[in-house]
Amino acid sequence: MASIKVRAEGVRLNLHLPLGLCLAVARKALGSENEEFSRFLKANGQEIRRVLRQYKKSNGRLTLVDIQSSDGAVVKIKI
Repeated sequence: MASIKVRAEGVRLNLHLPLGLCLAVARKALGSENEEFSRFLKANGQEIRRVLRQYKKSNGRLTLVDIQSSDGAVVKIKI
């Protein structure tokens, strides 16, 4: 599961999405701009998910993005 957390002025958003869905959205969103990247994700998506699951089992959650601004806004993306 991937977790997206946004806390900002008047906004509180927590999303928990399956990792496969996140990879599919990334492939669709970036595929129109970079066909080679899209083919790579399509061919190796299963392997990427397997490696990330193994990492999570042995090391815990992986934080991809952790932004905290001076006005108190927070954006975190974890796998």
